[in-house]
Amino acid sequence: AGVSATTVLTMPNTSTFSFISVFALIVAVCAADGGVLYQSFIIDAAERRATCNDGSPPAYYLKVNPDSKDWVVYLQGGGGCYDKGSCDERFANDLTLMTSKTMGATLAPIDVLSSDCTINPGLCSFSVVYIHYCTSDWWSGNHSAEESGTNYNFFGRQVVQAVVEDVMNDKVNATVSALFRSATRVILAGSSAGGVGTFQHTDRLGAFLREHLPVGNDLVFGSIPDCGWFLAGPGYREYPCTGNEQCNVQYRYTHGSSMWGLTPNDACADAKGEDNKWECLNANTLYPYVKEKTFPFFFLTDMWQAGQDGINLNAVNSSELDWMMSREKERRQYIEEDKMESYFGVGCLHHVMFTSNYYYVTEVDGVSPARAIQSWLESGMKSERHIDSCTGVGCNKSCP
Repeated sequence: AGVSATTVLTMPNTSTFSFISVFALIVAVCAADGGVLYQSFIIDAAERRATCNDGSPPAYYLKVNPDSKDWVVYLQGGGGCYDKGSCDERFANDLTLMTSKTMGATLAPIDVLSSDCTINPGLCSFSVVYIHYCTSDWWSGNHSAEESGTNYNFFGRQVVQAVVEDVMNDKVNATVSALFRSATRVILAGSSAGGVGTFQHTDRLGAFLREHLPVGNDLVFGSIPDCGWFLAGPGYREYPCTGNEQCNVQYRYTHGSSMWGLTPNDACADAKGEDNKWECLNANTLYPYVKEKTFPFFFLTDMWQAGQDGINLNAVNSSELDWMMSREKERRQYIEEDKMESYFGVGCLHHVMFTSNYYYVTEVDGVSPARAIQSWLESGMKSERHIDSCTGVGCNKSCP
């Protein structure tokens, strides 16, 4: 297995969240576990409007390779809530997605962040910033609890900004700051809701880094959203949204946006206007407005999308299969219109590639997602296009 040297962070006492002291650094060699990530917290989170739903400071996790000038910033996924009732349900059943108080001091790396070059050949040597998702707003909110009319803050937009600012801040950690400031290549990535967030933050983060990193406009920057390409419109059947488990995607976006204080990609929001800016959460709408290099990954029949469309995944009937195929056709049609420079579309019924063996086992054109990322990076982020030629739900024979 490919193993790289990393910087291991020893953590301060986190029993209170009012202030996170400067932590020490110890250089160590990763074991073959792929490189453990170590926890920190946003400083002065409340003052910066960058807290979790419950007001706790968001956690982020670092894995630093002192010999690399490459970094990947990863946004965790985990859906969201769209009104007070669904947020209350989420708080009761999925608390870890609304607070940092339950998070551990270390984090095992997901496959796309592994230091094992046999499964992650393109990114294995990259230093990592993994941002825990605790805002329930697709990384795009800007409302306090008072502004949202609930008990919850929705600060997803600022959380990403605040984490990057802290990683760059030499008063938080001079060694990490120096290493990040020496970066010459940065990749933004995320899965599911984190994939939606990746689309939203790509241009914003690219512009910020070019302004504040010494490398300036010579920075190589791009993004790889994973399964954040959800389709709006009516589903297979209409049903009342009574909670988080199953609710039409468009309903989630239209009903949640005012509560969150939705602040999507700036160019798209300006074009769509206040009443329709929720459409910018749909990649079909947003993609033309994203200027930075972007390499989306998606399943042609996404399992989470199918569930939100009202498909009974436990016993799919023929008409439901036809509906799922219509969604696949909708994705293919967008690609065939030649609107996308790079893409990776897989004919598996699944959701999220980067966090499981789908990342390195599944193949399209004989290429896995992991190898496609490697090829894209080695080419200087030039066009990389892979989509299954087979049709039908789960048609790809390499699906695990």
